Amino acid sequence: MYVYSRSIHFPSPKIEKAKTSAKEVYEGQCDFPFLAVDGGYCYFMSKSLLAMTWEEAQTICGWMHPQGRLAEFTTAEELVQATLFLLDNDPSCNSWSAPPVSKTPPATPGAPVGRNFEKRHLFELLSPNRETTPSDSPRYLAGPWIGAREIEDSNEFVWASTNSSISHANWGPGQPNSETSGDSVALDCEYSYAWVDMAATNDGPVLCEIPANAPPEVIVCPTDFILVGPRCYHTGPNWITWYEAVQYCHNAAPSATNPKLAEFEKEEELQTVIMEHLLTVCHPPECDRCFWIGAEERRWDERYPNFVWVSSGTPMTYNSWAPGRPWAPESGTGYGVEICSNIMYILWDVPKDYTHPFALCEADPIVS
Repeated sequence: MYVYSRSIHFPSPKIEKAKTSAKEVYEGQCDFPFLAVDGGYCYFMSKSLLAMTWEEAQTICGWMHPQGRLAEFTTAEELVQATLFLLDNDPSCNSWSAPPVSKTPPATPGAPVGRNFEKRHLFELLSPNRETTPSDSPRYLAGPWIGAREIEDSNEFVWASTNSSISHANWGPGQPNSETSGDSVALDCEYSYAWVDMAATNDGPVLCEIPANAPPEVIVCPTDFILVGPRCYHTGPNWITWYEAVQYCHNAAPSATNPKLAEFEKEEELQTVIMEHLLTVCHPPECDRCFWIGAEERRWDERYPNFVWVSSGTPMTYNSWAPGRPWAPESGTGYGVEICSNIMYILWDVPKDYTHPFALCEADPIVS
């Protein structure tokens, strides 16, 4: 299969490469009744249900959607994807069928050329190698209008929405060649949807397009991290001190994801991680393990230990401590906080150089 352009033929290997490299269809890509196409495009095909002039086709597309218009292929990728979509949808051209066009010429020389004769004449020009005779059955153009128009009688075409030049075309053999002025462009299914220029007053089906909706966000975690709620979590493999845990978490994920010892400014966040992650990693009584979290002792009054979240300095404001805790008999910042499976992951303060706990790290998810 070949896709025709004015000066270059694109063979099927290039077509197939574009097909495999295009962004796949995603949920919610297009508003109804537009169909989602690989590459992030949305099209509506009227098939044989509608046939109208080019101007009427533009109007219909605008009625269907506030951003609707006849399809414009401003990149090579879109041209290829649209052509592949149309070929896959109806390679036999049956669904574009329309009433056949009379081949009767004008009654007198110089008489006005009507729409039906124009279409017949166009097919004679397009198909010099077809085995046709005056007695053949009538032919018709099977394929839709797109949003390209001729500048007066110049044989130069632009996209109607912007009046910008067409950089990537797919003209059929001998096209464009209409003798009329201000023509528009249709796709000829019988020539693998190559482009033909036609008088804009002819009737044809429509190919409308709208911009695709934004794809849904894809949220992934750094390697070895698990998504729990809006954050990513990871448990370290070894017993380490609080200081070593801080460094371990810093190195456990890319710096762009803000890796650190896990912090839970709201108690609900801690409970969610316990229920959805820690009880899976270490469920008591079969598992007995403690995990460092990102809180440390700070003293504003010598008599009372206080604990804050390290990255922000925000005080811990909820009371999920084990009975008799926090203890921290010595002043300063020598105590960290662990949560242990054997006491159902409630808070426990211990010296930072204690080597029994593992690290519980958190990081930002990667959104793409």
